[in-house]
Amino acid sequence: MIKAILCDRDGVLINSEIVNIGASLQSLADMEVQTEKADEMIVMGKHPKDYVADFVEKYHIDGEEFLMRRKVIYRKMLFEANLFSDTVAILHELKKRGLYTGLVTSANRDITHDILDHFSLRSLFDIIVTFDDCKKRKPHPEPYLKGAELLHVTPAECLVFEDSQIGLRAAKDAGMMCVIRINEKNKSLNFHEADLVLHDLHEVGNFIKKLCEEEK
Repeated sequence: MIKAILCDRDGVLINSEIVNIGASLQSLADMEVQTEKADEMIVMGKHPKDYVADFVEKYHIDGEEFLMRRKVIYRKMLFEANLFSDTVAILHELKKRGLYTGLVTSANRDITHDILDHFSLRSLFDIIVTFDDCKKRKPHPEPYLKGAELLHVTPAECLVFEDSQIGLRAAKDAGMMCVIRINEKNKSLNFHEADLVLHDLHEVGNFIKKLCEEEK
């Protein structure tokens, strides 16, 4: 039985995957790099420390300068991003049903708490797991396993909301079910391992209800 929802931040809760990508590409452009469409996939779903080496090798840039430029641009863009109203609504609904809720992100703790406070979302989550709370990041399952541990539930009792192949891999390797939220940036990617792929997370309520009925 599903007892907890573990939700990714960028591209699922907040329309910030485009910010993650945009800040990185803008930083490269400011460093006089002519970027390619393929660079978006290098960035998607990852912490910048996990892909800066790719850009250093590909474009022969200064990695520290890239990270410094990106941090400034990213923070400014992030607070201008929009929430995904369907995600917020379904999380509120499921929390009222008695399910635990957790945010599990590869982003840093400080910026994550700041953005949750900015959108008045801190109380929506029972636990928050960030980059600073784990030794390994997605696609390693540790962040999601940490979330389950903090909520005192088993991995099999968790349903994950994700939008990236890296996040899906982390959830499945943690032994959890995973729903993928489709957006403009990930719609062409392969999510065949997902338990459900949706454009609107409002439908998750019926999915969970069906799971509960099957277990009776």
